[in-house]
Amino acid sequence: MEKSDERAAEAVFYMPKSTRNNPVTNRTLLAFFTYDLFYWAVVQKYLYF
Repeated sequence: MEKSDERAAEAVFYMPKSTRNNPVTNRTLLAFFTYDLFYWAVVQKYLYF
């Protein structure tokens, strides 16, 4: 995992339960992680392949 992902995971871990279980927050985090992975894949593709 990238360092930014680790920090984000830590931030999620230390969130209060109410925030963590909020579906809107979860959707936003999921969208962020999906975009992050997609962006990383594109960078890998064009830089190294």
